[in-house]
Amino acid sequence: MEYCRKTRQDGVTYRVNQNDTLTVVEIDKNIEDLVIPEYVGGYPVANAIIKNTMKAGARLKSIRLPRPFGYVGRRFYLPETFSGFEELETVDMSECESIDMIPPRTFACCQNLKTVKLPPNVKIIDMGAFEGCEKLTDISLPESVRAINEEAFFETNLKSLDSNAAISKKAFCNSSLKSIIVGGDGYEIIETSTFAYCRSLERVVIREGVRELSDGAFEGCKNLKEIVLPDSLKIIGYGAFAFCSKLESVDLKNVSVVDDSAFRSCSSLAYVRISNPSCIFKKSAFKGTELDF
Repeated sequence: MEYCRKTRQDGVTYRVNQNDTLTVVEIDKNIEDLVIPEYVGGYPVANAIIKNTMKAGARLKSIRLPRPFGYVGRRFYLPETFSGFEELETVDMSECESIDMIPPRTFACCQNLKTVKLPPNVKIIDMGAFEGCEKLTDISLPESVRAINEEAFFETNLKSLDSNAAISKKAFCNSSLKSIIVGGDGYEIIETSTFAYCRSLERVVIREGVRELSDGAFEGCKNLKEIVLPDSLKIIGYGAFAFCSKLESVDLKNVSVVDDSAFRSCSSLAYVRISNPSCIFKKSAFKGTELDF
């Protein structure tokens, strides 16, 4: 078989690979609903590599990927493959059992993307995978997800999150989350600015096992009213809850260190419960509140 030979079917161009699989390399711009078949000409369709130059003016609104996607190498396309399809609204990867990773910026800046069905066995949602998908409201994270990497859901329209995956810095920064339940399964640190400036966020529950809230973890969540912290928590980092202006009370339980500006400008904060008499409050931890430690 000649390497890099191409074939076409229903407006889609495929590259024939050396391992007898196919790669999607081009989609006709007038296609609105793309259903990629499992096999074309007897070869399984395994991945996709679509250049950004082919996306301008594309009318693509929906994508459904076939079961064989990702079974070779388990990563089914290169970063940014589907990013920038401005009309894309829905993506269905629910049959792709072999996919264990959504690569960096795969769907970034798909401004009209609303609904995503993830692969059932996906473990990693990599950096910026859905960054800037400002209309994304419907996505369920399978229990298999172990890591949500940096800026994966930055500036999305998600409303709730319940996950025990490890979540990297700015993963949900500036999103529309209203409630979250996170932590557990060895996930010990909520990283820098993970949920910063989620201005609609009202309720946060952190499961047992989390030991540290890093700098700015919930900074600028101006509608945050309720925080449930675990007994395992020891460190609240710099500015972790700064400018959470509607937060009225917090139970610090067994926290050992509250860093500088941790609750800075939490103007409604009037009550803090402390179970650890040795807790260290650093400079300006409660500056701009009614409290003085």
